[in-house]
Amino acid sequence: MTHADRIRVMSDDELAELFTWGMISREGIEVPSCDDGCKDFGNGCAFDCSHDKRERNVRKWLQEEM
Repeated sequence: MTHADRIRVMSDDELAELFTWGMISREGIEVPSCDDGCKDFGNGCAFDCSHDKRERNVRKWLQEEM
């Protein structure tokens, strides 16, 4: 089961928690943050980021097996 498969079967409460906090602590599910896997994050990229890296990072995470 991938992270995306798990998200597809989440309850409304679980989805609300994931969308609000980026994680569901009791399930151990946490969406990657901007600094995960981004070599430019430490350079203060917040205002220059095109969000392409974050999108790729999350897309990769969605396709990973749990």
